[in-house]
Amino acid sequence: MLDPTKVDDIQVGFTVKIEKQHTIGEFVTGIVAVIVSKANHPQGVFVKLVNDLRGRVKSILDTNVAGPKTSSSTSYVVEAESSKIEYKQHFIYYHNENISPEKKWVVEHSVYKTIAAFANGEGGKLIIGIHDNGTIFGLDSDYKELKKLKENGNSIYKPDRDGMELKIKTDCNHYFPKQFRYALELITKITFPKIHGKEICEISVLPSYEFPLILYDKNSSPAKLGPLFYVRKGNSSENYEATDFLEYWVSRIKSFV
Repeated sequence: MLDPTKVDDIQVGFTVKIEKQHTIGEFVTGIVAVIVSKANHPQGVFVKLVNDLRGRVKSILDTNVAGPKTSSSTSYVVEAESSKIEYKQHFIYYHNENISPEKKWVVEHSVYKTIAAFANGEGGKLIIGIHDNGTIFGLDSDYKELKKLKENGNSIYKPDRDGMELKIKTDCNHYFPKQFRYALELITKITFPKIHGKEICEISVLPSYEFPLILYDKNSSPAKLGPLFYVRKGNSSENYEATDFLEYWVSRIKSFV
């Protein structure tokens, strides 16, 4: 078993649980970006995570180290949906004038429920711009909608990758109002690779082992107002009743103690 107190047992790219620097008992999970310690330490190897948080490693959660990603059309593989992969054709879907007002929130809501489900499960990657059947649509329709919203004075976001990334992060405050900063810590990176000339968006989400990520949505129907407890099961995001989720979370925490 790998030892969090030994430098040789930890590699850049590992997912670890650390006690944050200058705190007592405040833990976060993340991917190791830099191993700061040069020698073993009985309280844990000191590291910096990809989100710039620093602290001593208390446990090693995942030793799978992802290789460098490439934006080359010929090398990108559209994998099947799974417990760690989810596809969404769009992020925003207001451009269809025939869609009823009460349904306009559905697509964006679905993006954030998937983020919550990944965080409450094993982590994963949400990919926008690809249908779950593998068809590549890209982000043109999302950029067009951002442009329309901006022209109408209903948005501050630029109709490009920078505007979309900013909106994804900012809207965490809507869907995770009680955990905004924590949600951003779990979203380790947002990238925009190209496939056959079409730009897509990849959102990487870490698993949470400290606090469940709980979804709220004041613009949704009463049934989906929140709090909502999503967990990734297979290739779907399941909504648990509060009592069932509490039982699940206690069992989850016990498995990592």
